[in-house]
Amino acid sequence: MRKEKDRAAGVPDWDYEKMRGLVKNEKLPAMFVEQNIMNRNIQRMAHVARAHGKTIRLATKSIRVPAIIVRLLLSLFMFITLNSKTIRRTTS
Repeated sequence: MRKEKDRAAGVPDWDYEKMRGLVKNEKLPAMFVEQNIMNRNIQRMAHVARAHGKTIRLATKSIRVPAIIVRLLLSLFMFITLNSKTIRRTTS
């Protein structure tokens, strides 16, 4: 049974057989990544880190998917760059 909280957060319905069909010709193990949710999580973590004066260190050894590592690094770089420019503009 699907939780209302998941539905409200935009978590997609997963159909196991459909997903299984999508990877039937792929080398396993494989994974699915909901990009909208990943992007939202990146933004949340970056906001929390900045609010507390912390930096984010990616555990790239755990991720093991080069495309996701690149996406995370680019997303965090863009977030930090854009926010730094905003902070400089508002304080000068």
